Amino acid sequence: MIVFVTVKNSVIVEDIQNILTSYGCNIRTRLGISIDDNRGLIILELLGDDKQRLLMENDLKCVEGIDVRKMVF
Repeated sequence: MIVFVTVKNSVIVEDIQNILTSYGCNIRTRLGISIDDNRGLIILELLGDDKQRLLMENDLKCVEGIDVRKMVF
């Protein structure tokens, strides 16, 4: 599964970092792309069981100011 996180405000980066750290064992690849000073894109390749991936996705969706999308193949 690939998860795309669009960050609309750089102020919330610490919240996102804390979530990603807590699910670090489920992240195979993490790529961060800066769009400008306040916005960015994080691309995550996830592994592990579906329950953990869903929990991480839901935790990310609770953070205001980001969009979370996923691609399953």
